[in-house]
Amino acid sequence: MNTRADFRMIRFNQRIGARTPPSGFVAGSSRYVGTETTAEEFEIDTAPVGDGYLVMQVYGVNFTGHRVLINGRDLPDFDIAAGPQGQVLWQTWMDPIEEGILKQGSNTIQIQHGTTSSRRVDNFIVRDVVVHWREAADGGTQDGGDAQNQW
Repeated sequence: MNTRADFRMIRFNQRIGARTPPSGFVAGSSRYVGTETTAEEFEIDTAPVGDGYLVMQVYGVNFTGHRVLINGRDLPDFDIAAGPQGQVLWQTWMDPIEEGILKQGSNTIQIQHGTTSSRRVDNFIVRDVVVHWREAADGGTQDGGDAQNQW
């Protein structure tokens, strides 16, 4: 089966964590939403094939343990890594999406604030998330198995 790549860019621009950000944190035009982002919807026109991945822009992450949920399913392992301690900066993070999580039609994505052993609250901004997947380029027909993936 021939495959092609597709993606959707989801704009969040939402801040999660404590209502009052720490000093030195520049919230900019981000909207405070509490301990989890809103569940943003995106459409997939053709059934996904195999694994996918996402790339996200985050600002000010100091702790590991925050979660990414797609269609209500928590992605495996840890999802958003902490930046250098004591530094508030923009980061780009990539996370795998296992086969079967994405589906044809309406999908949702949400980021949830994790907890730390010391119960400290992290404040961070989720700016944009891009979800990538592969789909059948030929409507899912088999061609004898000789075709290569088309990226």
